[in-house]
Amino acid sequence: MLRSFFLKACLAAWAAAAAHGAAAQPPYPSKPIRIVTPIAPGGYEWIARLLAPKLTASLGQPIVIENRVGANGNIAMDLVAKAPADGYTLLFASTGALTINTSIYERMPLDPMKDLEPVALAGTTAMLWVAHPGGPIRTLGDFVQQAQAAPGKLDLAMGASGSLNHLVFEGLRQRHRLDVTVVPHKTAPEAQLAVISGLMPIMVDAVSTGTAQVRSGKLLPLAVTSAARVDTLPNVPTVKELGLDDREYLGWYAFMAPRGTPPQVIAQLNQAINAALKAPDVQERMRSTGTEPTQRTPEELRRFMVEEQKKWGGIAKAGHVKVQ
Repeated sequence: MLRSFFLKACLAAWAAAAAHGAAAQPPYPSKPIRIVTPIAPGGYEWIARLLAPKLTASLGQPIVIENRVGANGNIAMDLVAKAPADGYTLLFASTGALTINTSIYERMPLDPMKDLEPVALAGTTAMLWVAHPGGPIRTLGDFVQQAQAAPGKLDLAMGASGSLNHLVFEGLRQRHRLDVTVVPHKTAPEAQLAVISGLMPIMVDAVSTGTAQVRSGKLLPLAVTSAARVDTLPNVPTVKELGLDDREYLGWYAFMAPRGTPPQVIAQLNQAINAALKAPDVQERMRSTGTEPTQRTPEELRRFMVEEQKKWGGIAKAGHVKVQ
């Protein structure tokens, strides 16, 4: 009898303490939110910076952007994966880090699909084949024909090995069995500069970073990799139009959180990010660079990432693309 009374008293005390702890927990968010991105300032992280004031206004807390560059995004992803799963540390990364790295690295510190939680998809952008304006390549068909006619004689500038730019080229190379000398650069901007200066004849860029150089006449646009033409470059054909590849290749940018982040926190962040993406000034700014603002639920983003990982993984495997 006494033992039963004592047990009930302990349970009641525990329940009261738990209820008090829950009541004492401040509502989310109650402190600044850190967004870690693997790209250097001036890269696609501008999208996170564009959204930051909107998120501060809706969530009521400062948004701090932190650049952690290295290992094609693995450093930043690992940092976020190991952070407390409380919604105060997020990742803002792109296609390569989130769905390509697992297929090209022999040793991955994490699996983004298992160690991170999808939060929101921010936007998509087509990839863009560009050439030096004064060179012999005037169309993407020229590139394919010249590469087939002179195996190993044609150079292509490339950013980091295993990057999205690399895999887009690899997809076309496999489709047409091209033998091209790939000249790697540390970053895509360095590869772009090599083509602008005439040191390299061609590269795969992103519409979001190549459009300004095309409009200034520094780069010659050959084709976009989206299913339809892009509004910022309406006169540039798609690769599919040209009959050179029927697959769509898109770059995209997404917010992720550490695995185990409470669903209600994920939902709140998704709602805030999607609302920010619908703001007219945000949509105008993003679309001016060829980036399409995109709103999806966390589950829709997860399904999208699974399909992307399958597509890029197939190309990487067929091309034996590996990064140490």
